[in-house]
Amino acid sequence: MSEYTCPICGSVYKEDEQRKQWTEKAPCKENATSDEDFIYLYCHHFDFKFYLHTSIYNEYDDTLKEKLLNLATEHLIHTKECDDNGRKRMWYFYFNEINDGIYGQYPNYINLANQLKNYPSQAIDVAHRSLSNYAIRYPHYGDSFTPFWQDRRLSFELKDNNNHSCGVLKLIEDLGYVKDTGVSTENYIITATGWQKIDELRKQEQTLKQGFIAMAFGKETENIREAFRVAIEGLNYSIRIIDEKEHNNQIVPEIFYEIERSKFVVVDVTYPNYGAYYEAGYAQALGKQVIICCRKKEFDDKENPNRPHFDISQKSMVVWEDEKDLISRLSKRIEATVK
Repeated sequence: MSEYTCPICGSVYKEDEQRKQWTEKAPCKENATSDEDFIYLYCHHFDFKFYLHTSIYNEYDDTLKEKLLNLATEHLIHTKECDDNGRKRMWYFYFNEINDGIYGQYPNYINLANQLKNYPSQAIDVAHRSLSNYAIRYPHYGDSFTPFWQDRRLSFELKDNNNHSCGVLKLIEDLGYVKDTGVSTENYIITATGWQKIDELRKQEQTLKQGFIAMAFGKETENIREAFRVAIEGLNYSIRIIDEKEHNNQIVPEIFYEIERSKFVVVDVTYPNYGAYYEAGYAQALGKQVIICCRKKEFDDKENPNRPHFDISQKSMVVWEDEKDLISRLSKRIEATVK
């Protein structure tokens, strides 16, 4: 009798070789794509359908693999499908620590290496993100839930603690965010305090929903600036361009402050600007999503002395033909990579 274990929830399915059928719900696991580097998966417990790169599926480092699967689960909890201009697409998850590779141009391909930079490590960060995940899975006040082993991905747990209990759930219970209803063993609801914290976290998410623009400023870049504004504000993010901000401080600390409080940074390298490269490096070091944009004419001209520098040109760029194309491509990239 052969077995299959779901990589997301850990459920085990068995196949009776004589009867040629699964004794429980049949798992969906197959190369159902022309790109054989990805495996199509379906998790019955969470009702997730997605594609996972074989390098993650076969990852030998168990801790890394569990972290990547936790991040994929969190992403799918918040957004089950990618909305690509009104067309629903399944997510593809891959892991490339060097750059976004050939998949970076597609809105429904997620490089988990970027998400890994923000993997929660502090106890309170784990508690808050876990609470947000439970709130999405159980969205109504008074919803009760009994956490199973399969639900541990919601709280970023990799294994049992030393008393074989769900430690993160105990943490958010001690913080007053959930409570045991006493109806049955380990039956919980999110408390009023928990919902208050969820509202605070969501409000905080909104107040920090900002994109920072790093670019050369001048007459020749005005159309690019306005295209950035249309794309970013069209996705309900606020835009921060440092020369539009009123302040009495030195410019560099003010730039750093705005990058730190932004969810992502958009960098234009069509017209070379050393400051923009510097700001991109600072944002990258902070683990921010950095989106590089360049007009195709300058990007393709190998004789152009101002062509994007080799180091940054290795990163998957948004290469655009005109301002309309820039708005479309940048919007898709933000939707796909900024969470």
